[in-house]
Amino acid sequence: MSKGVILLVGYRREALRAALGLGYQVILWNDASIPKFQEKKITKKILHPFQDIRKVPSKLIPLLKKYHIQFVSGVTEKSVLPAASVREFLGLPGPRFKVAKLCRDKTAMKTYAKKKKIRVTPFVVLKKNIPLKEIEKRLSYPVVLKKKALYGRRGLKIVKQPSQLKKALKSMHLAEKMIRGKEFSIESFIHQGKILFRNPTEYYELYTINFVPAFLSPKKLKALHDFNDDIIKKFGIRDGVTHLECYWTKDGILFGEIALRPPGGYIMNLIKIAYGFDPWKAFFEIEAGNKPHLSRRPKKVAASWIVHPGEGRVRKVVGLKHLQKIALDAKINLKPGQIISKRMGTGENVGRILLESTSRKRLMKDINKIRENFRIEMDSW
Repeated sequence: MSKGVILLVGYRREALRAALGLGYQVILWNDASIPKFQEKKITKKILHPFQDIRKVPSKLIPLLKKYHIQFVSGVTEKSVLPAASVREFLGLPGPRFKVAKLCRDKTAMKTYAKKKKIRVTPFVVLKKNIPLKEIEKRLSYPVVLKKKALYGRRGLKIVKQPSQLKKALKSMHLAEKMIRGKEFSIESFIHQGKILFRNPTEYYELYTINFVPAFLSPKKLKALHDFNDDIIKKFGIRDGVTHLECYWTKDGILFGEIALRPPGGYIMNLIKIAYGFDPWKAFFEIEAGNKPHLSRRPKKVAASWIVHPGEGRVRKVVGLKHLQKIALDAKINLKPGQIISKRMGTGENVGRILLESTSRKRLMKDINKIRENFRIEMDSW
């Protein structure tokens, strides 16, 4: 029996699978085509560009009025604001546009965090015709340049001298100081203003290997939790799943950014492995206004290894059988002669490896075994 109709904004395979598994009829709005076999499972497909504006596209309005939509969920970074705009238009519960924008627009996010006395990475908003000297006065080289609405390192540039900075300014929105420290993220499940679950993720090898949960002392873990909870409260987030990125430096914890959506990087997979509950189902329970049943204590430790060999032509994949014996799950989409493009963001990969164990020591042992026996040999092109 159907639980009713929901609007899923943005396509993620695991999200669609969970929503259908819970018994919902799904209207899917995406800005690009989805696999044909997935189209057969949904009630209605909407193919329309995403925009970071409050106004709902006129093309969608008749369709939105036709169905009695229970709730609206944005599951990708680009879909967070379109989902919030529809949510407000239909008068449905969930994060409002103002809150969603603070968690999407990096310039608004950093400015707001600073205003709220949150320790944030030093930054400069790149307004039109901003003098180069003003940026150099406030930030030392190297300088990290970002676009306000891109994520996962997409569009990110690191400049080390004035000539590079001047050339890059026109297309960028934010300049930040390069931070020296350990990067973590914290995933939180929030229901009616109460944080039900927190997971710390350790970025063990940046953009490649993540550990869930992070291996931290009780004192450091409490500090991260307190920092996370303070930000969620100050940003006015009362419902949903957040993904907070922060840095542990010699001077303490610094705010990087926060996203109001389920995390990428296979972190949702790792949460399921480590804690023993389905985080996608828990997410949709929150979206429906229900309190989900969650396990707060990890039963295992888990790791994801995002595979990308760099730009070039694949010569040979060595040790795949050995890898599959060690990994909980491994998917490597490579064959000899295949051309691999330059990696432009953390979401781009040619495969992924999921690992589980009972301790960090055993997990590291498995990772080292993979390093010794599995490799992708490349030719430049």
